Amino acid sequence: MGNRRFSRKRLFEIEKQGQPVDLESGSGILACVGTATQHRQGQEIITEIPIDLGAADVTIEDGSATGGVFGVAAATDSSITELTVAKFGHITEIRAILMEALDADLNVSLSLHSSAVGTDSTAPTPLATIVDLNVLGEDKSEPYDDSASTAGKFLHLEQGASSNNNGQLSQGKLLIYIHGFVAPNDL
Repeated sequence: MGNRRFSRKRLFEIEKQGQPVDLESGSGILACVGTATQHRQGQEIITEIPIDLGAADVTIEDGSATGGVFGVAAATDSSITELTVAKFGHITEIRAILMEALDADLNVSLSLHSSAVGTDSTAPTPLATIVDLNVLGEDKSEPYDDSASTAGKFLHLEQGASSNNNGQLSQGKLLIYIHGFVAPNDL
């Protein structure tokens, strides 16, 4: 077998696409979650998750109250993903960018729960609110310095504070980035 060589252009195209990762999103938000990809930079794993809240083939509810989980009405699981060390590495940062404006007077919060939560308006209080977004182009992140803060937790989108819209979402796009690290192999 010989050494197969790639041109720089081909390597760039391969890396640009990243490696697809199955987030195992809940049925309440699955139609809004685009193809998630992961890129490696040495021991760092960067996961990119595109979200389109105005997805044409579903009707997404905005949670009906502050803290209500976004998703298809009456869904029992509207989690984007479960954060595990096996899938994301030891998470050091979660970042969200608002790429398309939300419906008027609506904020979106990225939050962590101890279990998968549906669109029930009596959703439990999240363990942590990671970021709260409402302005086009807003880019916020939250650093983590221990795996226990995120491992085994579920990532959700919720209606943020100071929101007045209670009903169906017709627009809004976000990009979520999860930065994690894997332990190097034994030397």
